[in-house]
Amino acid sequence: MRWWAWCPCVVSKEVLTDCSTLEEARTLTRDLALRDIAAADVEVAVLRGWWPLVQDWVSASHTDPAADFGYPVRRATKAVKSNADLLLKWLDPTFAIPKEVQAATQWAQNSSHVFLRTRFTNKWSLPGATFMRYDGLRAKVVPIAPNVTVSISGAAVSLRSSEAEVSNRRYFYVVSFTPFDRIDPTQSAWQLEEQKAQGSMQMSLGARIHEVWVTLQKAAPGLRWGRLTASAPDPEHFGRWVGHESEFSSDGDFDQKAALMVSPLSCLEASRYHCAQLDSCVADCG
Repeated sequence: MRWWAWCPCVVSKEVLTDCSTLEEARTLTRDLALRDIAAADVEVAVLRGWWPLVQDWVSASHTDPAADFGYPVRRATKAVKSNADLLLKWLDPTFAIPKEVQAATQWAQNSSHVFLRTRFTNKWSLPGATFMRYDGLRAKVVPIAPNVTVSISGAAVSLRSSEAEVSNRRYFYVVSFTPFDRIDPTQSAWQLEEQKAQGSMQMSLGARIHEVWVTLQKAAPGLRWGRLTASAPDPEHFGRWVGHESEFSSDGDFDQKAALMVSPLSCLEASRYHCAQLDSCVADCG
């Protein structure tokens, strides 16, 4: 018999919700016919560890064609096993204490904006992390979109993800840097994108990965940045968005400009003064 052919949760009243002990549950269900035991009560009994009671119901159901506890028992035991497996993971300190990882980021620019795309992995060539949660309704672990916090000010950009699990370890993915030159936060924005996995990242048909795309408005338009960050050189987890600068750029003159290697902000980061005539940071510009 299929579980949907007999569904006590539709015709039977739940009685175990407020029970606190196995003996109390036995008392409340002693006089109930098997067909009158609600599926929700079967799940409650399994989740609370009242195995002897559930075993009695299941054993008796084999001789009662009108009773079938297969679906609620399988659903609840799957949840118990999932929670137990998760608890065992917490014994490992590398899982219990999430580690911060510098997220791989690519960038490109045009005369007015800087464009970033961040993937939840430490190397761009690797698959992005999967963010999961346990769905009690479906009794399974399901992928979800990450929660992301992005902060943009005139002289700082930062990003932090919610926890992600990779190879039985938990991570926060972060990005934090001082940009090469000042930006206008009021005209800057970000969004969470879902991309189709490519090449070696195509772990399964239709696999998707999440990326954060950020658009930064240059406070001084027209300047061609020589790097993304104020400190030279850019950290290794930053790379160029190869092939996309031409897509973002519509200014032929800008494309021909020489890239600046210093800026007022980069000099300030080095505790120096910016000398525009020399395109360098100096101890004294006088």
